[in-house]
Amino acid sequence: MNEQQQRQAVFVTVFAAGVGLFYGLSDVYRWPLFSYYPATGNFAWGWVASNDNEGPAMYWYGWVATSVLLSTVLGLLVSRVSALRRLTSWHLSWAVPLAMVPVMAYTLKVYWR
Repeated sequence: MNEQQQRQAVFVTVFAAGVGLFYGLSDVYRWPLFSYYPATGNFAWGWVASNDNEGPAMYWYGWVATSVLLSTVLGLLVSRVSALRRLTSWHLSWAVPLAMVPVMAYTLKVYWR
């Protein structure tokens, strides 16, 4: 495996693990990149509460955008630093998202009453 292929493999592994991790953190700590109001089609930066004028806010798109953006940055950083490349493994790409399943189940507990 040449240098470029190794960097790509590390990027993909870190990106896959990072998306699950950052999605969970975005949900728990209210870090959407933007909020979307489907009733009016408006966007607002960051987490904005629902209001009477625009209806309920939708945060899922913002959480996905946040997790993709942060995972891309993390993947690029790790794939460029040769010392960190040796620490990554394909196990990260499934272990981290699998570990986030209980966290996401906990955040959705309000719907299970």
